[in-house]
Amino acid sequence: MSTMTGQHQRTITAFFDREDEANRAISRLTSAGIPRGSVSMVAGRSQSVTSRDDENPSFWESLKDMFMPDDDRATYAEGLRRGGYVVCVRADASHYEKAIDILDDEGTVDIDQRSESWRKEGWAGYRTEES
Repeated sequence: MSTMTGQHQRTITAFFDREDEANRAISRLTSAGIPRGSVSMVAGRSQSVTSRDDENPSFWESLKDMFMPDDDRATYAEGLRRGGYVVCVRADASHYEKAIDILDDEGTVDIDQRSESWRKEGWAGYRTEES
């Protein structure tokens, strides 16, 4: 999970393996008073990971509104490529901690641990033009 701060809101990005977990989290977030317009989900591929088109612009395009460093964006894009779900929440101070708790309760994946396991499988992570 990652967070970014804005003027009066913080953005929380969480990764889920299963759609039902992501949808349950979204339902709980809106029930907790977070406006539905402040919560979004990007669904990944439903096919196997045998094709290797890491540079597929549709994944980058789906994450373009999530203001985060390119290496984080590459990690979430890899998760989407592998069929996961990204939930993004813009929460004000009064909802921030509750949003974190809800996302954790509903099964958010530790994206740092997951990216380490992908690296062990051969995923190179974010690459610049020089890499």
